[in-house]
Amino acid sequence: MAISTTLHQLKVAQACLERYTHLRKALGKDFSKDTPLMLTRILETNGRADVLWALSEAVDGGDKILRLWAADCAEHVLHLFTDKYPNDNRPAKAIKAARQFAHGEITDASWAAARAAARAAAVDAEEKWQTERLIAYLNEEVTEDWHQEVL
Repeated sequence: MAISTTLHQLKVAQACLERYTHLRKALGKDFSKDTPLMLTRILETNGRADVLWALSEAVDGGDKILRLWAADCAEHVLHLFTDKYPNDNRPAKAIKAARQFAHGEITDASWAAARAAARAAAVDAEEKWQTERLIAYLNEEVTEDWHQEVL
């Protein structure tokens, strides 16, 4: 069955008045505050940001879904990192740890350590790129239209 909440749960979670009113109008005046409200319907009427908020604040177990979804999203673009840094497995380990944490297989401390390591990998990669880019400028290797090269 699809994941749901209710208008009542959204109200108790202190949904943004503007977005709640928008949803309420889209559902119609006859939609009861305790009727199950599929999150796919919120997605259709209010968009992804409101669904993510609802998962976080107004759905029992929503944090697990968010963690698993975020791990899927990160894994989808992981190749962008691993293609450039094939010997750095910190982001892949963090994705695995996110899934393990969502399933209750590791502790908060283990998840925090993996998350911190992934952040450090991102910082390391960015600092490396920035240094390489600065060297290119210092060696006058960057043209005025460099951004056209990457588009």
